[in-house]
Amino acid sequence: ISQNEQVKEQIVNDEQGIDLLAKCAYDQKFDEKKVQEPAIRIILTVSFVGVNAIEKIKEIEPLIERVLIATQSIEPRVERSANGVMWNLGKENEFITKKEEESHSKASPSLPPSSEPIKAKIVQADESKAIYQYVN
Repeated sequence: ISQNEQVKEQIVNDEQGIDLLAKCAYDQKFDEKKVQEPAIRIILTVSFVGVNAIEKIKEIEPLIERVLIATQSIEPRVERSANGVMWNLGKENEFITKKEEESHSKASPSLPPSSEPIKAKIVQADESKAIYQYVN
């Protein structure tokens, strides 16, 4: 449904189109796997229609809360969809900061700074044998 440009535009231009999708995404009475997650994926595709779609999506606070929760999902597909929605909503700066903080908190402890500068090693490769690196 949401792959067709005309259908996406109709969803955005319909008075209740995005509202209905949003309710499907955040209302707990709907099954998470069968209704909520597909609704978030559809909202992601609809968010590419333009500014009007983005503004409508931004106005639905329960949807934003649900999408933020979905950015922490252990399901990669759900997390990607939710991250995409947040990116399209113009929250890319917040999103980038949040992801950087998460990656720093998950990263292993850093090594103490060395007093010696790191030197790059230049390796001379024999071009006639280079292809064998990829075959073996």
